[in-house]
Amino acid sequence: MATVDADFLIRLASNRNAATAAGTAKEAHAFDLIKTYVTSTDSEVWSGSETMTDGQQQTYDLEALTQEDDAGDTVRSSISFSTVRALAIRNTKAAGSAGTLKAGNASSDAWSGDSTPLALSASLLSIPPAASMVWISPTGGAVSSSSKALQLEADGAQSFEILIVGEA
Repeated sequence: MATVDADFLIRLASNRNAATAAGTAKEAHAFDLIKTYVTSTDSEVWSGSETMTDGQQQTYDLEALTQEDDAGDTVRSSISFSTVRALAIRNTKAAGSAGTLKAGNASSDAWSGDSTPLALSASLLSIPPAASMVWISPTGGAVSSSSKALQLEADGAQSFEILIVGEA
């Protein structure tokens, strides 16, 4: 059985210099999140990338994902998450392009709830071109037969990458 090590480091930092009567004032703001998941045989990692046309939808069943290599060959089938601890979606369309990538609002069995980034089944996240959405939770978002569908929809042609880390 394979084991998974997952380390997450997110750093958001901003520095500001402003002229004042007394000279230059410097401000530094930072937010660091470092999370390490212990090596586990119950952990799973899944990733993919796609290009979608305007209005196209792609629904990912978190209980039945297939991992493919760069050539499109299946390398693992039947990845079934019971809990998702991290979800990252990056819209790889160039900045300034039209449209946006929307996540959520699956027509049935939507992955939603208070422990997920999508509180309601009709919730939507909007990810503009060149933007990313990263969600990390130490307790994770539960996946079940009635809460398992993660839907992405293109408003305008969009391309994206997606990464999911969780437990089987």
